[in-house]
Order: sequence, then C-alpha cells, then structure tokens
Amino acid sequence: MMKMNKITTVIAVLAVMALMPACEKQQALKVQPVHEADYRIYSGKHTHQTTFKAPAKKQARRAEVFAYYKVQDGNVPAEYRDRIPQPLSYEERMFVLDYIRNHPAEHTQDFRTSVYFLQCVGSSYAYYTGSTLVDHNGAWHGVTGGNQMDYLTINGTHINDYNASWGPDALCVNLPLVDPTYHDSWGDKDNTKHDAWTVYAIPEHGYFLGFDYRTVKNSGEYYDGDGVYNDWVIRIIPLDAEHTTPEEPIVVPVEDASEGTPADSDLRNEVEVNLSLNAERPEGGDYISSKLSIHVRDTTDVEVYLPVPVKYYCQQSDLTLLHDYAANERVYSDYVQYATLDLNGQTVTMHVRFEENGIRVTTRGVNAEVLRYCRETYLDGITFEVWTYYRDTTREDLHLLLDQSEVAFTANPGWYVNAFGPVDGQPNPLDCTVTPPASFRRVGDEVFNHVYVR
Repeated sequence: MMKMNKITTVIAVLAVMALMPACEKQQALKVQPVHEADYRIYSGKHTHQTTFKAPAKKQARRAEVFAYYKVQDGNVPAEYRDRIPQPLSYEERMFVLDYIRNHPAEHTQDFRTSVYFLQCVGSSYAYYTGSTLVDHNGAWHGVTGGNQMDYLTINGTHINDYNASWGPDALCVNLPLVDPTYHDSWGDKDNTKHDAWTVYAIPEHGYFLGFDYRTVKNSGEYYDGDGVYNDWVIRIIPLDAEHTTPEEPIVVPVEDASEGTPADSDLRNEVEVNLSLNAERPEGGDYISSKLSIHVRDTTDVEVYLPVPVKYYCQQSDLTLLHDYAANERVYSDYVQYATLDLNGQTVTMHVRFEENGIRVTTRGVNAEVLRYCRETYLDGITFEVWTYYRDTTREDLHLLLDQSEVAFTANPGWYVNAFGPVDGQPNPLDCTVTPPASFRRVGDEVFNHVYVR
C-alpha cells in the first residue's frame, strides 16, 4: 500500500525534538536530488507551464554567442565541416511530410540541443477552410498554410532566409531549441505563433521540427490548427551529443471512436497514466530517467507513488552525510518541487515530493470548473508530465522498482487506464505498471492498455 502518513510522522518527530535541550536536538537534513524533476502541464495542444523553456536571462546570454553559418557560403567552422549533411532529395522531403501526416501523434517537445544543422523540408501546402474561416459579413475564406508562414525564430533569434517553402542548409551554434516560432502573414492578429511546434523522431531519417498552421483575423476568421505539424517542416541534425537528450517519440494511442465503446474519450470520464523509462543512448552521454504522464479527464485529484529509494536519486555528497548521521543525529526532510497555475480563476497545483523511499507526484485543484474550462477551451482535460532522473542504477533494476508504482484518487474516476505504448507492433518494453487501488478491477485491454473500473 502507498505510504500516506509520512508528513504526520515527520511532524510528530519534530514535536518531540522541540522538547529536547538545544544541544541534543537532531539535525534535519534535506536531501537534494541529483537533478530536479522536469515537468510539463498541458491541455490539448496548449502548454500551461513547463520547465523546458529557458529563463529570459539564459536566453539573452545564449543569443550573445550565437553563430549562424550557411553551408553555401563555405564558412562552416572546421570542427563541423566533416559533418555537413547531404542535401535532402525530393523523395526524402515527400516521405517526411507524408510520415508526419500519417503519424501525427508521434511527437515530443522534450528535445534539448544547442548545436545543430538545419535543412528545410518544406510544406504540405494543406488548404484550410470551414465554418471558423467566415468573416463578420458571412463570407467564407480559405488559406494555404505553407504560403503564409515565414520568419523563423528560435529562442528569440531570427534565422535568416527561412520560410515554409525554402531555407538554406545551415549550422546553428549555441542556440537551444527553445520556443520556435513562425510569423503568419495572412492573419492580422497575434501573428507570431508560439506553442505551434513539435519535434518528430522518424526512424532512419532523424529529427524534424514541425509547425502547425494557425491564424486569426480581426474581421472574424480564425483557424486553430489541425494537430498535423507538417505545414512547415525543418530537419534538425544535432551535433552536441553531450547536451542533446531527445526522448523517445510520444505515441498517443488512436482512440476508438465507435459509438458506445469505453475507448471513446468523449463518452468516458477517466484517468490515464503512463510511466516509462527512457531508451539507452548508445552513441554516448547516456543518462537514466523516467517519464510519468497523468491524463486527468474526470473530476479527481491524483497521486502517483514511484518506490525508488533515495540512494538512486540523491547527490552523492548527501548520501555520505546521510550515512554518517543516520544512527541518531538526523531527521529526514523531504525535498519538494511545486508548480502552481491559474486556470480561469481556479488554482491547480502539482507537487513532486522526493521522499526517503520514493517519489510522490500529487495534483490538487482539478475540480469540475477546471475540467469544464479545459474541455471547452482546449478540447481535453489536463495532463501532468513529470521527468525524474536517477544515478547509480540500471534500467533493469529501476524497471523492477517502477513496476511496483501505485496510483490513488481523491474521488474515483469512471475509468482508470494504465497505458502502454506500442513499439514496432509490440508493447513498449520500457513502459511500467502503475497499479490502482484494490477497489478497482481490470475489465479488459485496449491495444496494450490495461483498463480498470471500480
């Protein structure tokens, strides 16, 4: 069972300590994780809050040392010349655009690098029209996204000579892939588009930055995108392997929309949890992390407990101190990260608590008003994603621990789904089991997902 009384225990110990003479008081020790958790909280396509965006000061510092070299100018620094990529063929470009169109959900924004080559793939030139592209006079309009996208910016830095139809093969140095944006030349309101990008890892082809076309006009027309990020695609070839940590593509299962089936998210109030280890990086610079995704589509808060002991996430110096004082001079103090956001006047929080015997992720404030707002505004519930990092262990040993993870709810959802992503038609071997309370019973599977009801 999950340990729910740790805070009460710590308070009781501290109360006893307060009665001791000052010279006999125990020493409280807050153990620092080797790497703080990263997180992303989002609804639909909209990111509410994330740690993956660099602070403004860091962005400015990076911009000062940024360097940009077009391959055609022949001035690429010597250390990168033997890694200049071959030009993309027409067939390669078409393959990538079609791949993204056919695999729209296999993407992630968790891609960190600062030295890379760019190659413009191009645009699908999809044509958009419909009931939202109607002006105040009732006239219908249509727009081809790829014809209206230009002025590529990354981390606040303009990348010269790029638009959706053309761009030179080029090298970027000291430019993190943070907040890529494009300019919409058709609309006349909020023309710089943030949070309209993602990254695809396409097997045997590499990494690709994709944009989804969106537009707004003061005359009433608007288009919020279709979730297919091939309106403008750019290949990214990372060169700083030490700093590049792309995760495996996020694979969102295609839901069964047949009427009346539990897989239809419009009909089912659910909580879906996926927990997965990252894949090994054989090219070097490997590290071990887990990614926890909590998709909340019912009125409940959620707590997930990962039973990973402190020795696997703690700084080594803290572990030494922990060993020296463990006998009678230390009171363990949890390390807690907080995230707080305002959703239409409602406060939602997430805590990541590093405890002596595990890591506890807790949400608070997911009420009916929050869910109603998210569904009406973003066509989904709210999702909490948390990356935690480990040391002095193996994926095999960590997998055994994470398979004992547990989830609990403040109010029982209609359905609980323990999600397992597919890899080459089989369950992802790096995905882990997250067990619900004993009051839930398993009623079947959807693809590789385990489905429970109370």
